[in-house]
Amino acid sequence: MTAETVFHAIKQGEVSSPTISHQRNAWRKGGAPRGLDDVCSLQQDSVDDLLHGAIIHSGNDAASPWPKIAGNERIFADMMTKRARDSG
Repeated sequence: MTAETVFHAIKQGEVSSPTISHQRNAWRKGGAPRGLDDVCSLQQDSVDDLLHGAIIHSGNDAASPWPKIAGNERIFADMMTKRARDSG
């Protein structure tokens, strides 16, 4: 549902930047230790690379930046719910 929502957002012109800025270790939300260098560091990944990582490699870390296209995780979750309902 994440990828379908992102593809729809791209088609609708809601993703205008070719890259997304995000925390390097955003995927480590489960309590894994973080290095001091990672606490404030951001990285830029291309929309294409993140989609490939999420779809082909089933990488949750590649899916973690997508809520930024909506503003926050709650709004993105609402977008996914709406897309699922609209898709039947």
